[in-house]
Amino acid sequence: MARFSLEDEEEEMGDGRRKKRSGGAEEIDRRSPKKGKKSKTKGKREMGNEVEGEEEAEVAAGEEEGGEGGEVEEEEKKEAEQGDGGISSGKENGDGISVRIDPDVLDCCICYEPLRPPLLQCSNGHVACCSCWSKLDHKCYLCSCEISFSRNLALEKIIESIKISCRHAKYGCRRTINYTQRDHHEETCIYAPCYCPVSDCTFSGSTVMLSAHFSSKHSKSSKRFCYGQPFKVNLKPMEPFFVLQGDDGHLFLLLNNRDVAMGYALSIACIRPDTPEGNFSYELTATDHL
Repeated sequence: MARFSLEDEEEEMGDGRRKKRSGGAEEIDRRSPKKGKKSKTKGKREMGNEVEGEEEAEVAAGEEEGGEGGEVEEEEKKEAEQGDGGISSGKENGDGISVRIDPDVLDCCICYEPLRPPLLQCSNGHVACCSCWSKLDHKCYLCSCEISFSRNLALEKIIESIKISCRHAKYGCRRTINYTQRDHHEETCIYAPCYCPVSDCTFSGSTVMLSAHFSSKHSKSSKRFCYGQPFKVNLKPMEPFFVLQGDDGHLFLLLNNRDVAMGYALSIACIRPDTPEGNFSYELTATDHL
């Protein structure tokens, strides 16, 4: 017999929007060759028709090229939505521009963490984060010059203006965050992938996707329940776990520890990337039916 109580409050998630660029196909269409004027030179009608046919073929070819440009642009948009490492810079509701940068360029060359202001540089322009400079005893890590360091204010402004999509965008996260806050957000993102605990299953996805996966693929190893209402679960002695699905989408594992000397030990674990401690409570009553 088990009973759950829920003390967790839902948090509002901000919905980051991305400004989409236009161009590509439109520019190619504008540059496509148009039908030429009819030739004033007298000649056979068949020759005139042949020339016009060639011009129409050129126009069709230009339109096909424009279609290919549109496909490339659509692929770039899909990659940006999936958050595959590209970085967008600019204001969401202003006249900012979208660019793609290798994220490694904006990492500290010493600790390999994202650069965060204040940024210090030597006289030769070598940049590193402030915490790393303090460990180098005022000596540049590249040129070894023993000099005093100054701040790179221009680079600080650039880094502070950069917005990046969450790497868990393909699992449902639509947040657009500051580049310097990337690690903090992704550590607590509710869309971070969770992996199916079934040994021969390779599925991974958000908790919502994982809940739907259990309902469709592992229904015999899971059970839905309502908070505050007792329910029964039949767990075989050799089963390592049983999945419990809350009515709000939360997933829990009923773990069966068979390595206890005096018998079995049962415990509950929540499957969630950012599970806060102390927000759930449960009561278990075990009955032996041997």
